[in-house]
Amino acid sequence: TKQSTGLDRVESIFTRTSRILVGVSALALLVMMLHVCFDVAARVLKLPFIGTNETVAAYYMVIVVFLPMAYIAVIGANVTVDIFISFLRNSSQRTASLFASFVGLSVSTSWLWLSIREALHSTRIFERWVIGSDFLQVWPGKWVLVFAVAFLCLSFLLRVFDDFVTLIDWSKRSPVDREGSR
Repeated sequence: TKQSTGLDRVESIFTRTSRILVGVSALALLVMMLHVCFDVAARVLKLPFIGTNETVAAYYMVIVVFLPMAYIAVIGANVTVDIFISFLRNSSQRTASLFASFVGLSVSTSWLWLSIREALHSTRIFERWVIGSDFLQVWPGKWVLVFAVAFLCLSFLLRVFDDFVTLIDWSKRSPVDREGSR
């Protein structure tokens, strides 16, 4: 059995927080659905209602698509290529998992850096879209992406630590114990 460590507590808190973000995403999906239904009803009744498409694109879709990504990474439900890994020895599988987590961390960190640059620029110019005779401020939606990608980076960082600890623990086992876990 695995003893409880500080990393386990951090992972537990992070997993709960990621689940909350999934709930926020689901709520945004519900609100988006109601918004679109209201827009359709307004069109049928020939009532002017503008900005639905823009609001969906600038806010709802960012929340719905990106907030759950950290949870997907935490539970390990992201896309993997198990067919190749299954032919490797246990130690090589653990090393490949660590490498994949590190690549995920590297890519998500680069994405975070680019997202922050875009959000800062968007905020600096108070980016907005023209909707009919009005404007929709879109710069706050850029920060939702930064928040979501930051959580994704943290999830990969936790996976790197967890994979590293698992690899180190496995390598400390006796050769007889390692043979049985191939």
